[in-house]
Amino acid sequence: MNPMRGPSSWHRWSLALTALGIVGLLAGAAGAVIAATGDVNHPEPYERSELPPPAFNRWIAPTTGLFNVPLWDDRSLSIEERRADQWYNPRWKPFAECMASAGFQNVANASEFWQDDLEALLAQINKERPDVLANRAVNTDTKLPGRPGAFLTCADQWLTLDRSEFSKYGLKDLLPGEKP
Repeated sequence: MNPMRGPSSWHRWSLALTALGIVGLLAGAAGAVIAATGDVNHPEPYERSELPPPAFNRWIAPTTGLFNVPLWDDRSLSIEERRADQWYNPRWKPFAECMASAGFQNVANASEFWQDDLEALLAQINKERPDVLANRAVNTDTKLPGRPGAFLTCADQWLTLDRSEFSKYGLKDLLPGEKP
């Protein structure tokens, strides 16, 4: 090798191949560790009863420990403008009916259950369950008594309903401002 010209092409190639070999060895070792720690003898998929419950509940904010539901009507409008032209979620009527059948009727007519009613219900539940640390420990398998328990059951049943299942329950997508 000529010190004035730097490493020859052969040296550069041998260094590159050595580096690739080291990377390959490290990747193989990591793969072996991952394979050794996984349960390779278990048939897929796992049954729900075999899995630990998640450490959170979708209806309880992990940061605050408060019961919450994402806004259905998230337009950039003031509260007054939203109330004047409300968007109705087709899931709300069966949700309100579910709450009423559990003994917690929020409105006289389930078809008139709106975003404001949902927010009022959440405020009431958060008042009933002020222990945010205990709320954070609620997971999908936790059974709560009273209004909070009814809310979790009804919300899981109706507020998570996929649009593709609407017709199965006699629901239909509504245009903004359209009422059921």
